[in-house]
Amino acid sequence: MFFTSKLIKQHDKLKAKYDALVDASYKSARDCDVAIDFKLMNAVSVERLFDSDDGMAKTVIGYKVGNENQFTIEEWSFYCSEEIHKKLIQQFNLYLELK
Repeated sequence: MFFTSKLIKQHDKLKAKYDALVDASYKSARDCDVAIDFKLMNAVSVERLFDSDDGMAKTVIGYKVGNENQFTIEEWSFYCSEEIHKKLIQQFNLYLELK
């Protein structure tokens, strides 16, 4: 019984360390600046959506594939902080003004 209790405590400590490392990795990746060439991508929208699969907000960029007469709208989604998303919105709005 003592041995099992000790294993459970070790497991809980290791899990806490693992969870902290995963959280730090997500934060590091999520908070990095992003540079996107909206013109080259032929972007048509930038949105912030909630991913019900993992409970996190993600950024979705809609873009045209094809030519002006026949095209489809595809989506590229990725995780980033709300601050980075707002910067992307500003860049996208500038792209639309210059278009």
